[in-house]
Amino acid sequence: MGFPRRRLENGEWVDPFSDPIIDMLGADQVLCVEKPFMGEHSRPPRTRGIVYFDWVTALSLVISQIGFFVPLIIFRGEISDLALKAHHVTGISRRRISLLAAKATVRFWFERLVARALLSIVRPQAVLLTIRRHHYPLIHVCRIRGIPIYELQHGAIAEGGYKYSTPYD
Repeated sequence: MGFPRRRLENGEWVDPFSDPIIDMLGADQVLCVEKPFMGEHSRPPRTRGIVYFDWVTALSLVISQIGFFVPLIIFRGEISDLALKAHHVTGISRRRISLLAAKATVRFWFERLVARALLSIVRPQAVLLTIRRHHYPLIHVCRIRGIPIYELQHGAIAEGGYKYSTPYD
């Protein structure tokens, strides 16, 4: 799963995490799946073998708008408990929290289904993540299938303060 924050070098946008690994292993040994950063991709990428995941994210949003009622029926008690607890903490209406939870559940189900299909086609020996956030459906499928998952630490807090450091620094 590629890192969407890239830097322009020699007319191409370089991924500081995936590109060195792809160069080392060979482009024919790696499939890089990338979600957009702030809604966009940096083009042209230097990264070879890249697949953009935008359509999955967009389709999961549409499907969650249509199918949100399914988790509300199946997990009525759990969603109600969650909404009540979150309402007490945040003051947000229970109905709104219930809808958000139901839509998030549908999105997870759909993205997990796509991850299953992708992993069935690619059959990777391992999955490397540069960002775990937003990839929980893929992680779930990898764990079920026994596919090792590695997460690169994609930044660190500098000793002198709270500046976020990356390989660009």
